[in-house]
Amino acid sequence: MLMMEQNQEMFAKNANHLIAPIEAKDVKERYVGSDDEFDFFVTDEEVSYGIKDELAGDFSPNALVRELIFVVGIYAPGEIETIINNANSKALIIIIEPRLSFLLHAMERKDLSFLANPNVILIAQKLEALPQIIDQLFTSPALFLTGNLRF
Repeated sequence: MLMMEQNQEMFAKNANHLIAPIEAKDVKERYVGSDDEFDFFVTDEEVSYGIKDELAGDFSPNALVRELIFVVGIYAPGEIETIINNANSKALIIIIEPRLSFLLHAMERKDLSFLANPNVILIAQKLEALPQIIDQLFTSPALFLTGNLRF
């Protein structure tokens, strides 16, 4: 089974995800290759950069506390899985990905099986749609977790 098909099945297992349709005009970064540490991308403006899948800094969720944890970016699944595995089993983890081209690339090349977890919500929307979605989120039952909010 192709990685894209496997990841689409993961999305179907969790109805809480909010994923915008990805159109050609939304793909602003192109994957150009990898080495042992980085995946490399080039933007429409021909700026190149690499992304490494590792936990940046010392992020230690408290396994004893039910938290609302925000993660920005889907591209580092190893980092996200570390957060999920170290968090309380009732923590709500919200992944926000405003770059739909990164979501598309991650779906094609990365194992996103952690998205089947009912405590994980992926919000992959264009940047201009995010304020309204986040506003709706904070008027939902997730508001009761805001005393233990982490970004």
